[in-house]
Amino acid sequence: MALLCFVSLYGATAEQVSAHPPEFHRKSAAVKQLPVKRSVVKFSSLNSLPEDSMPEKSPQNLSGQEPSEQQPSEQDRLLAMGQYKFLADLARRCPLRIQTQVLDHLLDEHRLATQAPLSCTLNELLNNRAKLREELRQRIVTLSASWHRDQLSWNAPVAPLIVAKGMTRFVIVDMQNATDAPLTIAAASPAVPEFVSSAVIIPPGSSQPLLLEIAAEPAEPKLIFTAGELTRTLALPVSMVAPSRLRAKLLDGETGSSTAARIWVEGSDRQLRMAGPFAQNRSFTEKPVVLLPAMGVARVPFFYADGSFEIDVPPGSTSVTLERGFEHDLVTETIDVPAGETRDLTIVSRRLLNAKEKGWVSGDTHIHWVTNAWNVDLPLSDLAFVQRAEDLRVANNLTLLHRTPIDAFIKPSQAPMGPVVTMSDPEYHIEMAEEYRNQNLYGHLCFLNLKWLVLPIGTGPQIAGDDSLDYPINKTAILQAREQGGISIEAHGVGANHELPLNAVHGLTDSLDQIEPDDYYRLLDC
Repeated sequence: MALLCFVSLYGATAEQVSAHPPEFHRKSAAVKQLPVKRSVVKFSSLNSLPEDSMPEKSPQNLSGQEPSEQQPSEQDRLLAMGQYKFLADLARRCPLRIQTQVLDHLLDEHRLATQAPLSCTLNELLNNRAKLREELRQRIVTLSASWHRDQLSWNAPVAPLIVAKGMTRFVIVDMQNATDAPLTIAAASPAVPEFVSSAVIIPPGSSQPLLLEIAAEPAEPKLIFTAGELTRTLALPVSMVAPSRLRAKLLDGETGSSTAARIWVEGSDRQLRMAGPFAQNRSFTEKPVVLLPAMGVARVPFFYADGSFEIDVPPGSTSVTLERGFEHDLVTETIDVPAGETRDLTIVSRRLLNAKEKGWVSGDTHIHWVTNAWNVDLPLSDLAFVQRAEDLRVANNLTLLHRTPIDAFIKPSQAPMGPVVTMSDPEYHIEMAEEYRNQNLYGHLCFLNLKWLVLPIGTGPQIAGDDSLDYPINKTAILQAREQGGISIEAHGVGANHELPLNAVHGLTDSLDQIEPDDYYRLLDC
C-alpha cells in the first residue's frame, strides 16, 4: 500500500480560509497566527489538531494533575476566569505578535477555571501566567490601581501616555481589591465608548488585569470603573502628537517586480495595525475561536497588500515584516517615522526554497473560501490574490453541506467541481473540490480532482438536519470519488477519525491533510 501525506507548504493563511464553524467539531486546538520561519511545519489553523490527538489522561485523573499537585481552590478558579476574560478582550481588540501565545494561554486559564479535562496543573498555569504577563508588560503600558472601601486611586504616579491624534492605544490596569469583600468590576474609557472591558471578580486582597482602549482626546481622559452600583473614575494624563504615515512598496527579490504579500506592521506602541484592501472586511480581520464559541472571535494580526500599501502609525520606530508563505524567508525592515511626516519604504522578498525546482508543489488541500458566517461565498478573485500573496501554487476550495435550525446551505459554491479556469494559469491553480462530512466522526474527507459532488455531501442530524441518517460509512463515499478519478484525503488529522486505520489497511486513504510523524509511520505499518 502506498500512503501519501501532504505536508502543506501553505498553512500561512489557514486561519483565514480553513477554520470551521464552532459546531462543526467538538474538539479543536487554538489558532496559530504568528509568522512561521520553518521549511517543514505542522499545518495550523483555527480548527487545527483535535484534542483527541493529545496524550490521554487517565480516567481517574482527567484534570491532568498529578496526585501530589496542589488542587485549585475556588479562588484559584475565580482568578483563572478573570485572567481568561482579560486575555479574551486582548485577543479580540489588540492583536500582538504573541497572539498565538495569548490564545493558547487563555484556553489553559479557561480549562482550569471550568475544571475541564486536560487542564494543566495549577503550578504550571501560574508559571505560564507570570511569563505571559511579563511579555505583555514589554508591549503594553501597565498601570496599577487600588479599589478601597471609600476611594479608587493609582498606586504610583502615572506619566503622560503618548497617543497619536485620531488613533487609539491600549493600557492594562492591574486592579487591586483593597476591601474585605469580593469585587466584580469592569472598566471603560468614554473616549472609546464601543469597548467596555469584560467584568471580572476580584477576591479580597487579590488583583486582576483590565484592558482599556484610550484616545488622545480629551487631553486628560477619565477611565471609568464600575463595581455594582458604584462608579469611580481615574484621570489618565495623555500627550497628543501628530500621527505619522508610512508608504511601502513590496518587490519580488527574484524578478524585481511588484508582489502581493502578507504584512505585519508594528508601531512604536507595539500594537499591530491594519491596511490593505481587506482592512474593513471582518472575514479577513477576525476569525472564530473554535474551541471556545462563547469567546466569539480573535483578531487576525496581519493584513494582505498587493504591491504597496499606506498606513498611519504612531511616530517613532515602526517594524514591517513581509511574509510570502513557506518558500520565502521572513523579511523585516525597521524605520523611524517622525511625527506628522511621511516616510517611504521598499521591502524585497527573499526566497528560501524553490519547491518547484525540487519536484514539489506548494498547495493547500483544505480551503473553505466563505465569510465567517459560512453561508456566504467570498469572491474567488480575492482567493487568487491571497494565493499569490502566500505563493501557494495550488488551492483547493472545498464545498460542504451544513444545516442549522434556521439555515441550510451548500458552500462555497462559486464554481462547479474541477479547475477554475478563469483563476488559473501555468503558475497558480484554483480547484473546486468537496469536504464530505459526517456527525459520528468516521472522519471528514477532502475529495479532490472531482468532476461532480459525491452525494449526500454530509450525513447525520448535526450536519445534514434532523431527518438525516449518519450513513453511509466513508468507504462508500471514497469508492464513489475514485470512480470519477478523485483523490481521498483524511481531514483534520488522526484525532477523531475513527475509520482512518481501516481505510489505510484497505488502501482507501490517499493522503492526510495533517499528521504527526509518529502517526504517519504507524500507518505505514498497517
